[in-house]
Amino acid sequence: MYRANKVFVKRTKSGGGGGGGARGSGGGGVTKVRREHYLRDDVFCGHASADVRYRGPDASAIVFSGNEHVIAIIDSNVALHQMDALAHAEVRDVVICSTVMEETRAKSKSAYERLRGLCADRTKRFFVFSNEHHKETYVEACAGESVNDRNDRAIRMAAAFYRRVVPRSACEKIILVTNDRGNARKAREEDIEVMSVEEWISFVITTKGEGWSAEESAALKDLVVPGGGADIPDERDTKRARGGAARVHPRARAPCLKSISVQVRSRMV
Repeated sequence: MYRANKVFVKRTKSGGGGGGGARGSGGGGVTKVRREHYLRDDVFCGHASADVRYRGPDASAIVFSGNEHVIAIIDSNVALHQMDALAHAEVRDVVICSTVMEETRAKSKSAYERLRGLCADRTKRFFVFSNEHHKETYVEACAGESVNDRNDRAIRMAAAFYRRVVPRSACEKIILVTNDRGNARKAREEDIEVMSVEEWISFVITTKGEGWSAEESAALKDLVVPGGGADIPDERDTKRARGGAARVHPRARAPCLKSISVQVRSRMV
């Protein structure tokens, strides 16, 4: 287990009407916050063909057997907006990062509950990977980095990790699935294979070969939502158009470091 600490001082609001921030007539003060993030090297990837240090000793934790055509790592917008396509019986072999689970839970309770249900269905082979607690995949927010940018970077890190630890002989394609053009561009710059949702679904249909009728193929394609969550523009263009900046990640106060987050508060006199 690995631990990193970050300590900072936070000004508290005044309890009275005296204004100001310093401790005094208004009853305000400062709070010392220590943030501890614990990272592990025994968080496993769920693939039978990975090295034992990545797949773990427990056979019951294996989800991917080693004969997959493609394993998809989806981003949060896919989870939020493409749930009907994800729920289709022929859409399998998907890695759900804990980053995606947390974002989905924060933004849509219904989508989160459906996603949990898909992960619990063993026939779907949806695997929840705790990237936020693995020492090789956790990423700390950089100075000035938005929440979305940090989370996208964490998901790309997980995609690169899976490509590194799963042999190509066991799975030829490990892809990041996103409709966010900025995220896709950065993934390609980092040598991560990337597909849009439509491209991924088309690939799934292609792997079925002649086993599917034209009607079945069309029915699955119809589940892909055009618009909502799809074809998201590059965030840099969006910022320029709005003339402002995206919300900065609350931990983005220093250059990138690896760490994890539990807050311990103590009152300073």
